[in-house]
Amino acid sequence: MVSRSWGSGLLVVAVLAFAWLYPGQALATHVSCGDTITQDTTLDSDLACGASGLRIAVDGVSLDLGGHTVEGYVRTVLLGDWEEWPHYELTNITIENGNVIGEVRVGSDYSFVRDLRISGRGLVMMKDRESKKGVRESVGNVVERVGVSESFRGIYLEGQTDFILRRSTSSTGIRAFVVFNGEISRNLAGEIALSGFSRDNTIKSNLISGSVASGISLRTASRNLVSRNRIEGGQVGISVLGSAPICSVTFGGASFDNSIVHNSVTGAAQDGIFIQGPTEGICDEGLFPTAARTNVVGNKSSRNGDDGIDVEEPSTTLTRNRANRNGDLGIEAVAGTIDGGGNRAFGNGNPLQCLNVRCK
Repeated sequence: MVSRSWGSGLLVVAVLAFAWLYPGQALATHVSCGDTITQDTTLDSDLACGASGLRIAVDGVSLDLGGHTVEGYVRTVLLGDWEEWPHYELTNITIENGNVIGEVRVGSDYSFVRDLRISGRGLVMMKDRESKKGVRESVGNVVERVGVSESFRGIYLEGQTDFILRRSTSSTGIRAFVVFNGEISRNLAGEIALSGFSRDNTIKSNLISGSVASGISLRTASRNLVSRNRIEGGQVGISVLGSAPICSVTFGGASFDNSIVHNSVTGAAQDGIFIQGPTEGICDEGLFPTAARTNVVGNKSSRNGDDGIDVEEPSTTLTRNRANRNGDLGIEAVAGTIDGGGNRAFGNGNPLQCLNVRCK
C-alpha cells in the first residue's frame, strides 16, 4: 500500500510539472486562442483570436479545422521560441479542412496544407531566415485545394525543394523565391512569378487571368518548364527576364535554358510572350545577358496589344508557334534568333507578320 501511494503521488507531481512547464498546450479536441497543438486535433468550434491564433509544435501532428473558422493565425513553431521569430524544424505536419481569416505560415518538411480557405495575410510556406545562414530549405511539402482571396500576399513559397502546389486558387497570385524541383499545376491565379535563381521547376496546366504585370514570369530563374498554361489578359502573358548588376553593389543574374511549350496566351495589353535581351548595367558596366537559350515551342499567342511573340535575345529558339491577330507583328525576333521552323502568323496588324524568322 505504501508503494502504491508513493507511485500515485509521483504521477500527480509529474502531471502538475508538465502543466507548469508548458502552459496553454492543447491536449484535447477543444482548444482556445493561443493554444499550442501537440497532438492530432480536430476543432469543435470557431475561434476569434485577433492577434493570436494556434501554434503547432510537435512533429507528425495533424490539425483538422473541422470546417470551422480561425480568425488569427495558424503557424508552426518550436517550444520555447515564443519571444523570437520562430525556428521551424518540424516535419510531417498537416493543416486541413477549414477557414482562416489571417495567415497560415508553415515552415516544416514533408507536410500537407490542404482544403483550406484563407483570407487576409494569405499562405506562407517558408522557414525563417537567420542572418548568417540565409534562406533555409524546406523539403517535400504539398499544398493542394487551398483558396486564398482578399489577400495582399496570396500564396508565397520560399526555400522550397521537391514541393507540389496544385489545384489551388489565389486572386493575388503565386510567388516563389529560391525554389527547386517543384511542381505548380492546375491552379487558378492572378499571376505566377518565379525568381531568386529558382530552377528545375514545372509550371503546367494553370489558368492565369487578370494579372497587373506578367501572367507567368521567370526572373533569374533557369531550367524551368512552362507548359500547357492558359493566360488571359494582363500586361504581358509570359515573360523570361534577368537582371543586370547595379553599380557593382548587387549581382545580376540571367535566366537560362527555360522551355516555354504549348501555352495559350490571349488578350495581353502588350506582348503575348516576351524574351528579354541583353541589358546594360546602371553604371555603364556593359551589356549583360538576361534570358539565354530559351526554347519557345508550340505556343499560341493571339489578340495581344503589341506582338504575339517578342524575342530580344538571339540565343532563343522558335519552333512551331502560332501568332495570329496581334496588334503589331505575329513574331518579332532580333537578328540571329534560331528559327526552328514551322512558325505561323496570320492577320496581325503589321503586314510583315514576322521579323527575322520565317512564318507560313
